[in-house]
Amino acid sequence: MLYLGVQVEVETEEAGEEVASLPFFSLTRRKDNIILGVIEIKDLTEWRSIESSIESIPGVVSVTILSSVSGE
Repeated sequence: MLYLGVQVEVETEEAGEEVASLPFFSLTRRKDNIILGVIEIKDLTEWRSIESSIESIPGVVSVTILSSVSGE
């Protein structure tokens, strides 16, 4: 498994709430329009799918990977 630390920038409170409630997103911190969290993935193909899901939420400005950790 791979754990990604991600930052999601949103334009609206509603978009932030929707991102934070995603089943694969573990919220670690939220301040104003920036949401920080961790996503557990199997491979980069899965990441592309998750990234597309997040980016398709109205009001999401950007998704950035801040760090990654490999786990067993």
